[in-house]
Amino acid sequence: MAVITFNIPDSQIQRFEDGFASQYGYTETTVLNDEQIPNPESKLEFLKRMIAQFIVDSVHQAEVRVLVDVTTDVVGSQNPLDGVVTWEEPV
Repeated sequence: MAVITFNIPDSQIQRFEDGFASQYGYTETTVLNDEQIPNPESKLEFLKRMIAQFIVDSVHQAEVRVLVDVTTDVVGSQNPLDGVVTWEEPV
């Protein structure tokens, strides 16, 4: 298993937590059973979760892009559309 480590100086961690939380929509409170409560997920936990999700999403997007390219190539070679649609100017 790969391990990814980020080293953020202690003097900068609050800056990173606050900036990331602001950028990605972290809130200090959340709603549970129609009641507003303190968010049980800390900013640091949120930051870690969102970085992991970004990596997963990036891999999925890359894989989908490859599948779209392959599908387009296969469909295009089996069912060419060249000449199917033509345009003529009105006389």
